[in-house]
Amino acid sequence: MKNNMEYKGEKQNFRLPQIKDIKIKEIPYKPPKLRYFKSSSSKYSKAIEFTVTTDGPIPVRALSPVLYVGKIPIIEGGPIKENLYRFLAFETNKLKANQPIYFGWYGDPEELRIKTNFSYKGLTESGAK
Repeated sequence: MKNNMEYKGEKQNFRLPQIKDIKIKEIPYKPPKLRYFKSSSSKYSKAIEFTVTTDGPIPVRALSPVLYVGKIPIIEGGPIKENLYRFLAFETNKLKANQPIYFGWYGDPEELRIKTNFSYKGLTESGAK
């Protein structure tokens, strides 16, 4: 006998889309002004911006998508428009040059992260490469 409370919905597909392009640059950063508390990013005046173009939308779920530069997670960011997303790295000194970029969900073990065709080249005097 089946339990009447059993979930009968379709299984969600949380597959991440493929990354088609990543543009990386150093940007000035102005933290949001919040009314009742201080943003954890308020101590930063610059960031490395990763603008990511995908071949489809990132599924909406409780976990956030994450870019990894080597093993360093970059979780701050969000959608810009359809299939275009922005990720911000604030602790830029932790990002090492010539590291591969991976894509995954927050909390994914390394073996589940998707290696992209892109790498972080490091900073030059004029910003990120």
